[in-house]
Amino acid sequence: MKTKYYGLNTLTRLHQFKAVDAGKSEIVWHLNIPKPYILFINALGNSWYPNTEYTLYIDGEKVEDIEREVAPINNPVRIDPPIVAFYEVKVIGTNNDKERHMLEFLIDGFLIEKPTY
Repeated sequence: MKTKYYGLNTLTRLHQFKAVDAGKSEIVWHLNIPKPYILFINALGNSWYPNTEYTLYIDGEKVEDIEREVAPINNPVRIDPPIVAFYEVKVIGTNNDKERHMLEFLIDGFLIEKPTY
């Protein structure tokens, strides 16, 4: 049986963003992975301002606090080996600055159907 691959862009917007008020946190990027798929994240990029940070969650588990620009949105960094997600990907942006900022995050990758035995 041949494995079916789908680009993540067939399911969601790769580049998601949210205006986050000073002193607040908001979900900036979110995806519930539909059954029967597995997501392989192979690229990340984000905007960044002083006193802002992102928290990346995979399947409900905190993976990383990001307090810098990983890579620009228009030139994301490649992740090899990819990050694997089965249920959900969520990025929360926190703005600890004194002014509102547009926080942006890009996740790219591909989905495969979970094998059935």
